[in-house]
Amino acid sequence: MRDTRAEQAPCHLDPRFLQPGDEPDWHLFPETIQAVAVCETICPISHLVRCARAALRSGQLATEPEVTLPADGVIAAGIICRGDNDTALTLREVINRYGRPEDCIPVCPGCERRLVLAGEPLGLNEARLAARGLCKGCYSATARSGQLTKVYQLRPDHCADCKRPLVGREDPVPEGHARFHSDGRCLGCQSTYRRASRKAA
Repeated sequence: MRDTRAEQAPCHLDPRFLQPGDEPDWHLFPETIQAVAVCETICPISHLVRCARAALRSGQLATEPEVTLPADGVIAAGIICRGDNDTALTLREVINRYGRPEDCIPVCPGCERRLVLAGEPLGLNEARLAARGLCKGCYSATARSGQLTKVYQLRPDHCADCKRPLVGREDPVPEGHARFHSDGRCLGCQSTYRRASRKAA
């Protein structure tokens, strides 16, 4: 029989990871600082990434249950969650820093909101993916301005898949860098992604 205790995160059933009542300064409590240290030093990376992904969408508005929010009143992936935009941004940073390429969350280079595919529920600070790695709002604004051919100027800093720093389509490519193509990816990764998508279809 498999020992499931080995699979549990170090925070399992630990009250230090929960906000005590409505204490506004709980982030200063010694227990809270200890809990954050557990995440940063003991928790396996795989647990850390799963925890951040779960916390990113575990909150909910009482008046609008279809809207997802980041967690509030808990410590997740070493982040003191307060259910706000800063919490969402910090949790995404954890996922993008420690996750595998497929775990990473694409962000619109124009407005920096998380990109969500059609059919997925929208959460806090999220937007629908349109094209060229942009959300619908930024894509429309860029098209209206007549600058759609120059959208590479809004490129992200790093490729969403291989994580190499990106340069513009007409810029020289230093060693260790890659040329930006589309959808937040470099030319090589975007080609690989499209081939994989065609095979899956």
